[in-house]
Amino acid sequence: MTRPLDYLSHLFGHEGENSIMSYLKKEGLATGLSAGTGGELHAFKEFYVDVDLTKKGLKEYETVLAAIFKYANKLKEVGPQDYVFEECKIIGQINFDFMSKGSALSYCERQTKNMQEFKTDEEMAHLFRHTYGPLEFDKERVAELQELVANPANCCVFLASKEFEPKGVLENESERWYKFPYENAPFSEELKKILVEHECPDNGLKLDLPPPNVLLPKNFDILPANVVYSAYPKLIKQWAECDLWYKKDDKFKLPKAKIGAKLYTNDSDFGITKKGVVFAHLW
Repeated sequence: MTRPLDYLSHLFGHEGENSIMSYLKKEGLATGLSAGTGGELHAFKEFYVDVDLTKKGLKEYETVLAAIFKYANKLKEVGPQDYVFEECKIIGQINFDFMSKGSALSYCERQTKNMQEFKTDEEMAHLFRHTYGPLEFDKERVAELQELVANPANCCVFLASKEFEPKGVLENESERWYKFPYENAPFSEELKKILVEHECPDNGLKLDLPPPNVLLPKNFDILPANVVYSAYPKLIKQWAECDLWYKKDDKFKLPKAKIGAKLYTNDSDFGITKKGVVFAHLW
């Protein structure tokens, strides 16, 4: 079970050091980014990079596209990396081993549909695990997909915003069912040049492979029960402007943690005026 597109989803969707998201955020072009696969038919899969643009990002969407293709070409240049695959595999295994309990009926329905795609006993052995990432590293297939993704001729760009509606720039066609306006146009020569050369401003951040994740857990042993910490929340550390409370779980006994933070501030009239409270919640 190789799932080669998971390798690309992991890298394009990364938000830390050397990532597309860190670059776009510093440029003020985006507030969010996700990458993954989809498709309505079983014959093929789509790979997508979905970016939440700022107003500046909408105006300078060519720079956003240039950054994405610059990153894609970097991945093609360095080739498939063993450490990236191992991280994908470990994360997938952790998510599978300690998945949260959900609806039994929905789970059975999903697996019944998935069974239609598993033809042999060997394939059926991966029925439950297959959606949680790869188990084997198919370097040749990953390299082939990196080559395809790095070629702008293989992509479609969807630019969506309510900013277009008042200006009357989307009058060519309308969607059949919901009648929303849209325009379908080929890439201009200028945009083709931007995507092929993928030149974007140097803001001091690299577009490259992420550094190895040294924080992936290896030990999942559960600590012995301790009523001192599990009966009630306990104040374990106190600073001038911060308190740290801890309550141990002795009931579910899973290697999971729930972290919550409560912020108190007088900035922007928070806690003082109704307007300040509303803006704080929106933020």
